[in-house]
Amino acid sequence: YCLDKWEIKIDTLCELPALHHQFTHFKLRIYPKLLTTTSVGSTLQHDSIWLYPFDALQQGIPTPVRKIIKHTWTPTVCNLSVNDF
Repeated sequence: YCLDKWEIKIDTLCELPALHHQFTHFKLRIYPKLLTTTSVGSTLQHDSIWLYPFDALQQGIPTPVRKIIKHTWTPTVCNLSVNDF
């Protein structure tokens, strides 16, 4: 999907702990994945904005995504270093 949609090749994939989020009328279960990637095309042609995780916290992002970044994501969670980002 990433290669077809955004011309991005996945180098490594690490599954993070599931996140459970309760809305008024339904429950959401998210299975986040931490990826390291390589661009193989011009991703600027797509209607997407790419941000570093901590820069995303300064934006209006959904609460479940904010929880993943603040409480789950750390560079060492999948044996990666800060330089991998």
